Amino acid sequence: MVERTPYRHIHVRGLGVASASFRPVVGGGSDKGFPPVDNRAAHADMLRDGLDKAIELMDEYRSAQKESGVPKNKRGMPITVEARPDIALRIGQSRSGQGFALLNVRRGQSVDPERGPENDHATFFTTPQTLDTFRRDLERYAAWEPSERDLSNAWDDDQDVQRRPPRFKLFESAAGIRPTTLLDLWTDRFDRYPRARGEHAWEVWTRIDFQGAFKQAVEDLGLRKYGRPSEFIDTVVRGLIATPAQIQEVVRATGAVVGLRSASTFASDDQHLQPRDMTGTLIALAGHIVWPGKDAPVVAILDTGVQARHPLLGGALPVSRQFTAEPFWGTNDHHGHGTKMAGVVLYGDLAAVPTDGRPLRMATRLESVIVTGPKGAPPVPARDAIRRAVEAVEEERAIRVYCLAQTASGEMEDGLPTSTSSVLDQLAYGDGERTRLFCAAVGNVPHTDNEPYQAAYYADRNAQFGIQSPAQALNALSVGAVSLKDIRTPKANPVAQAGDLAPTSRTAQSWAKLHANKPDIVMEGGNFVVDADGVFCSPSPAHLVLTTSGPALTAPLALVGETSAATAACAGLAGRLLARYPKLRMETVRALMVHAAEWTPAMRAQL
Repeated sequence: MVERTPYRHIHVRGLGVASASFRPVVGGGSDKGFPPVDNRAAHADMLRDGLDKAIELMDEYRSAQKESGVPKNKRGMPITVEARPDIALRIGQSRSGQGFALLNVRRGQSVDPERGPENDHATFFTTPQTLDTFRRDLERYAAWEPSERDLSNAWDDDQDVQRRPPRFKLFESAAGIRPTTLLDLWTDRFDRYPRARGEHAWEVWTRIDFQGAFKQAVEDLGLRKYGRPSEFIDTVVRGLIATPAQIQEVVRATGAVVGLRSASTFASDDQHLQPRDMTGTLIALAGHIVWPGKDAPVVAILDTGVQARHPLLGGALPVSRQFTAEPFWGTNDHHGHGTKMAGVVLYGDLAAVPTDGRPLRMATRLESVIVTGPKGAPPVPARDAIRRAVEAVEEERAIRVYCLAQTASGEMEDGLPTSTSSVLDQLAYGDGERTRLFCAAVGNVPHTDNEPYQAAYYADRNAQFGIQSPAQALNALSVGAVSLKDIRTPKANPVAQAGDLAPTSRTAQSWAKLHANKPDIVMEGGNFVVDADGVFCSPSPAHLVLTTSGPALTAPLALVGETSAATAACAGLAGRLLARYPKLRMETVRALMVHAAEWTPAMRAQL
């Protein structure tokens, strides 16, 4: 995965006990020193005049949204609130409410470098119903008269906060209200904002509950789409080829747009390109890669081998760092699975990697250890293969994460320790002195061409299929799969709702309660679509992850999914975290990742 931001998290150290005089402010952060307006009634009149001008096109917006299928109670338009000079705009409680929804906030960027930073501003979506409430709040703000206690404790007294009218801080910190422009919705760098009249590639960030209207408007306007939609918790990112005027019409007709950015992703549907076209794209991409230094953290891939000659992998994987659990197995990828994992570890989904010519800085190195023997070779017990792998790579001391997207077939799936999971636990614990981080796949529900996955398995989210060994190891970071991409067509009905458990990801629901809850974390694993018979399902190429492939010259890219892809993504994330914070302990990295994970709305709905 490419890392661009130079910013680091803030680490607070040496925490003590708060003083007796400390009192927290509702909403977080102190507002001391916030200068009140000189004339609140006049200030409210100014805001009201701006609001009236901003919503002059409300009827026009709502009419266009009716044609796109937006429900009546959700039709409205965006307005922008700009902050007073040198004051941070206080959003306060304005995030709440279905109609008066906060679309985005922009803090002090500069449109023109010679002019210095602009004022903060926030863009909201309002409907006639919530507009009435907003006006009433503004009237109460205009009429509010602070008491002497309010004046002496204007910003840091909880009781005073409760006495103020709603949205007090928003109105007090605002300089004006105006119509929203495309530039207000632009959340990328200003120097990348399209200024010509012609077509441009746009990344359009949309509200998740307005997708039907958005798709209808795009179809009605005849706009070209690129790439695959990417769904987040409450937004879906889509690519459009359009003029600024057409994008403005999308904003007007859908009520969906929360932000706009420039296109900086891999080419649309590259997995369908011919090899010669794909090779050219890869060469262009490979030419901008900045490979990691010798002191960079390492992700050791315990798998089927990695094709180190691949142009997108070779700089991170020297020949000297390729190993095998059994010497006569050889170090080449005999199956192709390991090479796919390597691509996900480094890049995540290649379809999302920027191709704009800027340097692509790799944060981690790779190592490869074959722990699954080639077809026909005498097998090595899984517990031995893991030990041998660790011994081989750790001849070189390094900050290291292990990616284990393999499962021990034939071992129990009831949560009780097995020989392999016990070894994994021992290695992860490291006698408490040298802990190790293993990202282990929880395994997939079995399916083949002859015995496809059945839709009925998913009705109870695969409760009857227990997590496979060794992912029940308590000290391992056990990784399941989630389906995040919201892609639907009339002929393809996805098994999993966007944000829900990936169809074949195993769970610990069948385990006895005395065992741990697993998986610890889930990451993108793709989706399945229901076959025409309504009984069986098949992997959906549109939902899978684009990655590197073993035949580097003839078929350099491939698709991968399920818990394998999720585990590789997890290991890559851990590696990048260690690249930024190399002094963290492995158990700290694991804790950060697990505690940062959140349930999606789809998961909460099932709960």
